[in-house]
Amino acid sequence: MKLTKTTTILLLILGAVAVVSGVVIYNATSSVPSDEEILTEEVGMSNVDEALFMNLASQIDAIRFDEAFFSDPRFLTLVDIRVVVVPEQVGRKDPFANLSGIVPTQ
Repeated sequence: MKLTKTTTILLLILGAVAVVSGVVIYNATSSVPSDEEILTEEVGMSNVDEALFMNLASQIDAIRFDEAFFSDPRFLTLVDIRVVVVPEQVGRKDPFANLSGIVPTQ
């Protein structure tokens, strides 16, 4: 099979675009530091797990909960509405078997 001049030029351009795109994508992904690297550099710890734990712990420390909520009259008037669930017999041994008293139609 012989390629025409136009087809050859198009294939070369397509190949060049693919190579340039690959280089750009590789450089973009390799130059961005990972979260683990950022945490390790900021905290100054060599163990990445420790750095992640310290980061999460610092976020949790900032959480505050107002305990006055428990003395609110609206909270105190809440009623427990739980109902005891009585265990029942599980279904039939063969759920696809004919029911007794019913004649199957064909």
